Amino acid sequence: MAKYRKSFELNIQDLQLIEQSLSNRVGELSRRVLDAGGESYRLKDCPQVDQNMDELNAIRDLLGRLHGQKIWFEPTESVPRG
Repeated sequence: MAKYRKSFELNIQDLQLIEQSLSNRVGELSRRVLDAGGESYRLKDCPQVDQNMDELNAIRDLLGRLHGQKIWFEPTESVPRG
């Protein structure tokens, strides 16, 4: 059985490409959900819509975790806090 690596070597451009691709997929899935039933998609018992929503939620969760790992500002010198 294959094992997964515990660390990856990705640069900033790789991560930007991954984020952009995931965001594009979110847009595509959102359009499919809205086309299938508009805002009342939950009222329909449609397995395809449910699959799309599950994938949307998984992608949004992943994008959130990527966002949480970014360092937005790192001062070059000591900054007093408090």
